[in-house]
Amino acid sequence: MREQRLYFVDPYMVEFSSPLVAKRLQDRLWHVKLEQTAFYPTSGGQPHDLGTLGGVPVQDVYEEGDEVWHLLAADPGEGVLTGCIDWERRYDFMQQHTGQHILSQAFLHLLDAATIGFHLTESSLTIDLDINAIKESDLLAVENEANAIIWSGCPIIGHWCSPEELGTLPLRKPPKVDKDIRIVEVQNYDWS
Repeated sequence: MREQRLYFVDPYMVEFSSPLVAKRLQDRLWHVKLEQTAFYPTSGGQPHDLGTLGGVPVQDVYEEGDEVWHLLAADPGEGVLTGCIDWERRYDFMQQHTGQHILSQAFLHLLDAATIGFHLTESSLTIDLDINAIKESDLLAVENEANAIIWSGCPIIGHWCSPEELGTLPLRKPPKVDKDIRIVEVQNYDWS
Protein backbone atom coordinates (compact mmCIF):
# COMPACT_ATOMS: atom_id res chain seq x y z
CA MET A 1 0.00 0.00 0.00
CA ARG A 2 2.61 2.58 1.03
CA GLU A 3 4.61 2.11 -2.20
CA GLN A 4 1.57 3.38 -4.10
CA ARG A 5 1.31 6.53 -1.98
CA LEU A 6 3.97 8.81 -3.38
CA TYR A 7 3.42 11.48 -0.69
CA PHE A 8 5.10 9.09 1.76
CA VAL A 9 8.11 8.70 -0.56
CA ASP A 10 8.41 12.42 -1.34
CA PRO A 11 6.00 14.85 0.38
CA TYR A 12 7.44 17.65 -1.78
CA MET A 13 6.38 15.98 -5.03
CA VAL A 14 4.08 18.29 -6.98
CA GLU A 15 3.75 16.45 -10.29
CA PHE A 16 3.56 12.75 -11.14
CA SER A 17 2.22 10.37 -13.77
CA SER A 18 0.43 7.10 -13.19
CA PRO A 19 -1.63 4.57 -15.12
CA LEU A 20 -5.36 4.68 -14.53
CA VAL A 21 -6.53 1.53 -12.71
CA ALA A 22 -10.27 2.12 -12.40
CA LYS A 23 -12.92 4.78 -12.69
CA ARG A 24 -16.63 4.94 -12.08
CA LEU A 25 -19.32 7.53 -12.59
CA GLN A 26 -21.42 7.93 -9.45
CA ASP A 27 -23.86 10.79 -8.77
CA ARG A 28 -22.47 12.69 -11.80
CA LEU A 29 -18.92 12.63 -10.37
CA TRP A 30 -15.97 10.56 -11.52
CA HIS A 31 -14.23 8.42 -8.91
CA VAL A 32 -10.74 7.62 -10.18
CA LYS A 33 -8.15 5.14 -8.85
CA LEU A 34 -4.54 5.20 -10.02
CA GLU A 35 -1.69 2.70 -9.79
CA GLN A 36 0.08 5.26 -7.56
CA THR A 37 -0.74 8.76 -6.37
CA ALA A 38 0.84 11.81 -4.78
CA PHE A 39 -2.57 13.17 -3.72
CA TYR A 40 -2.97 12.95 0.05
CA PRO A 41 -6.46 11.75 1.06
CA THR A 42 -8.33 13.20 4.02
CA SER A 43 -6.90 11.26 6.97
CA GLY A 44 -5.10 11.66 10.26
CA GLY A 45 -6.86 14.97 10.89
CA GLN A 46 -5.45 16.54 7.74
CA PRO A 47 -7.65 17.53 4.76
CA HIS A 48 -7.05 16.13 1.29
CA ASP A 49 -4.90 17.64 -1.42
CA LEU A 50 -6.32 19.54 -4.35
CA GLY A 51 -4.90 20.01 -7.83
CA THR A 52 -5.56 18.48 -11.24
CA LEU A 53 -5.60 14.94 -12.61
CA GLY A 54 -5.52 14.56 -16.36
CA GLY A 55 -6.12 18.31 -16.52
CA VAL A 56 -9.37 18.01 -14.53
CA PRO A 57 -9.64 19.71 -11.10
CA VAL A 58 -9.58 17.27 -8.17
CA GLN A 59 -12.48 17.99 -5.80
CA ASP A 60 -11.79 15.39 -3.12
CA VAL A 61 -9.39 12.55 -2.32
CA TYR A 62 -10.57 9.79 -0.02
CA GLU A 63 -9.68 6.32 1.20
CA GLU A 64 -11.85 3.30 0.55
CA GLY A 65 -10.20 0.47 2.46
CA ASP A 66 -6.54 0.49 1.38
CA GLU A 67 -7.32 2.33 -1.86
CA VAL A 68 -7.05 6.04 -2.62
CA TRP A 69 -9.77 7.50 -4.85
CA HIS A 70 -9.84 10.91 -6.55
CA LEU A 71 -13.17 12.67 -7.07
CA LEU A 72 -13.50 14.68 -10.30
CA ALA A 73 -16.35 16.57 -12.00
CA ALA A 74 -15.28 15.40 -15.48
CA ASP A 75 -13.82 12.27 -17.07
CA PRO A 76 -10.00 12.59 -16.98
CA GLY A 77 -9.50 10.19 -19.90
CA GLU A 78 -7.70 6.85 -20.17
CA GLY A 79 -4.16 5.49 -19.95
CA VAL A 80 -1.44 7.33 -18.06
CA LEU A 81 -2.68 10.45 -16.27
CA THR A 82 -0.59 13.36 -15.00
CA GLY A 83 -1.38 14.70 -11.56
CA CYS A 84 -0.43 18.18 -10.33
CA ILE A 85 -0.70 18.97 -6.63
CA ASP A 86 -1.84 22.39 -5.40
CA TRP A 87 1.49 23.04 -3.69
CA GLU A 88 0.43 26.11 -1.71
CA ARG A 89 -2.36 24.15 0.00
CA ARG A 90 -0.17 21.05 0.58
CA TYR A 91 2.70 23.04 2.06
CA ASP A 92 0.38 25.04 4.32
CA PHE A 93 -1.17 21.84 5.70
CA MET A 94 2.26 20.17 6.08
CA GLN A 95 3.52 23.11 8.13
CA GLN A 96 0.42 23.25 10.31
CA HIS A 97 0.35 19.49 10.91
CA THR A 98 4.04 19.45 11.86
CA GLY A 99 3.46 22.48 14.09
CA GLN A 100 0.66 20.57 15.81
CA HIS A 101 3.05 17.67 16.54
CA ILE A 102 5.54 20.10 18.07
CA LEU A 103 2.91 21.96 20.12
CA SER A 104 1.40 18.70 21.35
CA GLN A 105 4.80 17.53 22.60
CA ALA A 106 5.46 20.92 24.23
CA PHE A 107 2.10 20.77 26.06
CA LEU A 108 2.88 17.23 27.22
CA HIS A 109 6.46 18.04 28.20
CA LEU A 110 5.75 21.25 30.11
CA LEU A 111 2.18 20.81 31.41
CA ASP A 112 1.62 17.04 31.27
CA ALA A 113 -1.34 17.88 29.01
CA ALA A 114 -1.97 15.21 26.38
CA THR A 115 -3.53 15.97 23.03
CA ILE A 116 -6.82 14.11 22.69
CA GLY A 117 -7.77 15.54 19.31
CA PHE A 118 -6.87 18.04 16.65
CA HIS A 119 -8.74 19.60 13.76
CA LEU A 120 -7.16 21.15 10.68
CA THR A 121 -9.22 23.06 8.13
CA GLU A 122 -8.43 25.60 5.45
CA SER A 123 -8.95 28.42 7.95
CA SER A 124 -7.97 27.05 11.37
CA LEU A 125 -6.15 24.47 13.45
CA THR A 126 -7.30 23.54 16.93
CA ILE A 127 -5.80 21.17 19.49
CA ASP A 128 -7.92 19.51 22.19
CA LEU A 129 -6.05 18.88 25.44
CA ASP A 130 -6.90 16.85 28.53
CA ILE A 131 -6.48 19.83 30.84
CA ASN A 132 -9.16 22.09 32.31
CA ALA A 133 -7.35 25.43 32.39
CA ILE A 134 -4.03 26.89 31.30
CA LYS A 135 -2.35 29.95 32.76
CA GLU A 136 -1.09 32.63 30.39
CA SER A 137 2.47 32.09 31.62
CA ASP A 138 2.20 28.36 30.80
CA LEU A 139 0.93 29.15 27.30
CA LEU A 140 3.91 31.44 26.79
CA ALA A 141 6.30 28.71 27.97
CA VAL A 142 4.73 26.19 25.56
CA GLU A 143 4.93 28.71 22.72
CA ASN A 144 8.59 29.46 23.50
CA GLU A 145 9.54 25.78 23.58
CA ALA A 146 7.70 25.07 20.31
CA ASN A 147 9.33 28.06 18.63
CA ALA A 148 12.78 26.96 19.83
CA ILE A 149 12.25 23.52 18.25
CA ILE A 150 11.03 25.08 15.00
CA TRP A 151 13.89 27.57 14.80
CA SER A 152 16.44 24.84 15.53
CA GLY A 153 15.65 23.42 12.09
CA CYS A 154 15.62 19.83 13.32
CA PRO A 155 14.74 17.31 10.62
CA ILE A 156 11.30 15.74 10.29
CA ILE A 157 11.73 12.03 9.60
CA GLY A 158 9.16 9.42 8.60
CA HIS A 159 9.73 5.85 9.80
CA TRP A 160 7.89 2.65 8.90
CA CYS A 161 7.76 0.36 11.91
CA SER A 162 6.64 -3.11 12.75
CA PRO A 163 4.51 -3.61 15.88
CA GLU A 164 7.59 -5.11 17.55
CA GLU A 165 9.69 -2.00 16.88
CA LEU A 166 7.16 0.34 18.49
CA GLY A 167 8.26 -0.66 21.99
CA THR A 168 11.73 0.75 21.31
CA LEU A 169 10.45 4.24 20.42
CA PRO A 170 9.51 7.02 22.87
CA LEU A 171 6.07 7.50 21.33
CA ARG A 172 3.89 10.39 22.53
CA LYS A 173 0.85 8.15 22.03
CA PRO A 174 0.35 4.65 20.64
CA PRO A 175 -0.76 4.29 17.00
CA LYS A 176 -4.35 3.38 16.14
CA VAL A 177 -3.25 0.89 13.48
CA ASP A 178 -1.38 -2.41 13.71
CA LYS A 179 0.06 -2.65 10.18
CA ASP A 180 1.73 -0.16 7.84
CA ILE A 181 2.66 1.87 10.91
CA ARG A 182 4.23 5.21 10.03
CA ILE A 183 5.89 7.21 12.77
CA VAL A 184 6.74 10.87 12.24
CA GLU A 185 9.76 12.00 14.25
CA VAL A 186 10.66 15.60 14.97
CA GLN A 187 14.27 14.60 15.52
CA ASN A 188 15.13 14.08 19.18
CA TYR A 189 11.88 15.75 20.30
CA ASP A 190 8.64 14.03 19.27
CA TRP A 191 7.66 10.60 17.95
CA SER A 192 4.05 10.25 16.88
